[in-house]
Parts: sequence; structure tokens; C-alpha cells
Amino acid sequence: QSRDGLRDHEAVFFKFGELYRDQKYTEGLAEVINHLRAFMLSIAKAKTMKLIRTHLDYFTAIADSQKVQMKALMDNIAWAKLEKHIFLKHSLEMRLVGLQLESPQYLPPTALIEILLMDLKWLNNKMILTEMHLLESWTYCALGNMPKAKASITSSRTAANAIYCPPALLALLYLPLGILHMEEKDYST
Repeated sequence: QSRDGLRDHEAVFFKFGELYRDQKYTEGLAEVINHLRAFMLSIAKAKTMKLIRTHLDYFTAIADSQKVQMKALMDNIAWAKLEKHIFLKHSLEMRLVGLQLESPQYLPPTALIEILLMDLKWLNNKMILTEMHLLESWTYCALGNMPKAKASITSSRTAANAIYCPPALLALLYLPLGILHMEEKDYST
């Protein structure tokens, strides 16, 4: 297809996504994401990530869309794995962990976190590794397992020390650390 044709297809998908978001039609939005897959085989991987992320962001404007969003995420993780879009798969898995952390089911994220951490250590992507350890820390905090939460936040800070961290990420790193110190009644640290 021509460049203009691809751009037109992309615009149509964005319009459908916006329309379903505005109408709060979660199933339709999930269908748009599924139909995107055939189109995404003809465009660059970076643009693929942008399309999927944007359409998944549309779910946040819809109340009570967690269940449909989780299913859409799991379907797209399986697709990304099949198409060997490794970075997209990791990005979607992180989003799934965050979504599962927001919902009351804390046990599934721990299994997914452990698998994802092994992959990320192998890829040596410090920024995503930092964020993943941070999510792991929040998960263990929510479960009440403070020693593992503290170990996770220490791992996150270690990975963060190897790279430049934006101030927002640094703030997110120090917040659970402060909570952990409060839990241990360590007010001087």
C-alpha cells in the first residue's frame, strides 16, 4: 500500500477508537484493537506500539472497563509473542501487571512479574527493569510481604542508579520506600 493509504487506514482506526471511547463501548474498542493486527503487519513496529498503546489508553476514559481491557491486553500479548514483537509484549505485560494491581487480585501479577523480570534482565533494559521492580514492590506491599517489597525496591533503585531516571520515576521510587520505612516504624530514615 502507498504511504497515503496507510495514513488513511491509521486515521480511520483512530476515529473508530475515539468514537467507541466517547460512546463508552468497550467491546467495540476491543474489536478495533483486534482488527488493527492485520493492518499492523504492514507498518513499522514503533507505529504498531503507538497504535496499540493509544487504543488501550482509550479504555481509561471508560468506567468499569477493566475486565474487557485485561482480555484485550492478554490477546495482544499473545499476538505480540506470536509476531515476535518483544518490546511490545513487555510493554503490554507491564500494563497488564499494573491493571491487575489496581484490581483486587494480587496473586496473578506476582507470577507474571517473575517471568517478565527474567526476560528484562536478559535484555538488559534498565528503564523497564526499574519500572518492573517498582510494580513488584507495590504488589508485595499490597500483599503485606514487606521483606520482598523492600528487596524489590532495592533492586529497582539499583537498576535506576545505572541510568538517567526522569524526576517522576524517582518520585515513584522513593514513595514506596517511605511507606516501607513507615511500616517498620523507622522514622529517622
